[in-house]
Amino acid sequence: MSLRPAPRSRRTSLRDVARVPVLAALAVGLVVSGCSRSDGEAQAEPALTVEKVRRGSIKDFRFFTLDERSRDATPYYVDATVRNDGPAGLGGSSLPLLAHADDDVVYPASELVGRFRPCPSSALPKRFLAGASADLCFIYLLPRGTSLRSVDLQPGDAASAVRWRPKD
Repeated sequence: MSLRPAPRSRRTSLRDVARVPVLAALAVGLVVSGCSRSDGEAQAEPALTVEKVRRGSIKDFRFFTLDERSRDATPYYVDATVRNDGPAGLGGSSLPLLAHADDDVVYPASELVGRFRPCPSSALPKRFLAGASADLCFIYLLPRGTSLRSVDLQPGDAASAVRWRPKD
C-alpha cells in the first residue's frame, strides 16, 4: 500500500479537529498540531504529519525471532514527521500513534531492538527541543485476517483520536 502525501501547506490543529465528527478522516500528509504535552510549566507542542503508509512483508523480519502470532501477522509501516513547536522539549517522549484495524481494535507500534532497514525508528531523539523535527517510522503487526483502517493519534481517549485513513 503506497500513498501520495498531501501538500505540506495544509495544516489544522487539534482544536479544529475537535469540531469534526470522530469518524471523519484526515488526508495522509495533513499536519496536525496543538497536541500539548506538559513539562512542568512549559508545554511542548508537537506537530505530526503522517507522510506515508506502507504494507510490508513478514519476510522483512527474517532475521528476527518472532512468536507464532507475529509470524502470521501483516506488517504496516507508517512514515511520519514530528516537529516540536515548543517551547518545552520532547526528548525521549513517545507518541500515542496507534494502528486502528478493521476489527475495531487499536494496536500500539512494535518496538524492535536493532536496526531495521524497512522502517528505521519510531523513537524521538533524546534531545528534541523547540524547533526540532524528526522523521520517524512506526511498525505495526496486525493479526491475520485484519487490515489497517486508520492510523490514530490518540492523545486522550478514543473519542479524541485524530485519524488518517489510507486510500485503498
